[in-house]
Amino acid sequence: MNSKTFCVAPFIGVEFRKNGRLGPCCRYAYIKKDVDWNFRNYDQWWEEYLTPMREELLNGIEHTGCQNCWRDEQLGIKSYRESLNEEFVTYTNLTAPLPAPIHQMYNYGNFCNLKCIMCSPFASSQLETEFKQNKSKFNAINVDYQFTTEIKWFRTDEFNKSKQKLLPGAEQILIQGGEPFLSPDVLDLFREIQHPENVILTIISNMTTFTDEIVDLLSKFKHVRLVVSLEGVGKYNNYLRYGSEWDVIVSNIDKSLAMPNLDFSIAHTFQRTSLTCWIPIFKWALDRNIPLRTNILDHPMHLSVNGATAEEKNAFLHDAVELYNVFNNEYDTIMSDTGYKPKPEMAIRFQRLTLLSNLKSHIERFKTYVESVVYNHDDNLQFWRYVDLLDELRDTKLSSLFNTIHRPV
Repeated sequence: MNSKTFCVAPFIGVEFRKNGRLGPCCRYAYIKKDVDWNFRNYDQWWEEYLTPMREELLNGIEHTGCQNCWRDEQLGIKSYRESLNEEFVTYTNLTAPLPAPIHQMYNYGNFCNLKCIMCSPFASSQLETEFKQNKSKFNAINVDYQFTTEIKWFRTDEFNKSKQKLLPGAEQILIQGGEPFLSPDVLDLFREIQHPENVILTIISNMTTFTDEIVDLLSKFKHVRLVVSLEGVGKYNNYLRYGSEWDVIVSNIDKSLAMPNLDFSIAHTFQRTSLTCWIPIFKWALDRNIPLRTNILDHPMHLSVNGATAEEKNAFLHDAVELYNVFNNEYDTIMSDTGYKPKPEMAIRFQRLTLLSNLKSHIERFKTYVESVVYNHDDNLQFWRYVDLLDELRDTKLSSLFNTIHRPV
């Protein structure tokens, strides 16, 4: 086994994607010549397609479909491969796949109540409707989408047969949407799991709803990792995750934090607007002792940092160094206090140190990434074409909030 390329994903995992396609994990990228591996041919995919991939990863070959992780690692950024190997360290000595995946990921279509700026109709029914109603306007700025003809694949007999075979062996299940808590199919899945007390459940949600029924279903699981997607705080959230209300999200988060079997974290997609509004997210997370998960937007490129000007990036880098130093100074102060502390206080200190380390690592990740980005003028132009159209359709105005993002001359 070659530790530089090995990944547990194709040995223990399966992802059912929003269009019903299969993947060993959420970061895997098929190449065009690949067969359309989907929920209808799961058995063949697990037994045949993944075999050469497994062999390559065992023998030090960077498999083509894992390009997202190889890119992150080249940038010095911790990849999903590395995180997954840490999570499932007891399986990193595998040379053959498990009989069935224990790490299962289900993406239940695109049913969602929000229109997030970096999202697409592929993951949001609200964006799908907005696009279809204004298709000519989007096409005029070279924005187009292809839609799957079988968006309700998760209601087919073929998928249900695979699901019934897979669920009994699940140790960890990850659910995404759309918005999972709005999906009756997701709630039905929770009820179908015969022994939830043996399952660790991860859910990625926008937290615009969190009913008593949801609390009751989640309380039955061994452990729940609830991940809320946040791109900004307050008015920034309401603009970037259009259709949501910050106060409602905070109220639902507070409700979830009272659950004894639940861990909470924030997921942030680092994009161009993050250069302006990332600091309030980090400070809000620190105030509430909530760790972060981050990923870097790589599509569409016009919403990424590629179009950001030198002025925007330099301001971010300056702020990143300052906030990193603030966190680091607090970390050092706690570490320097070596006097005796009662166990409850030691636990609080450890939690604080862990959170500060978490936040510092993400600042380092963002800083490394921003320093590597080369300015692309076309992406800058397309950024403004796109947000201008969204502002027109939604009666909003990006420039009134993000006064540090300037139009190209």
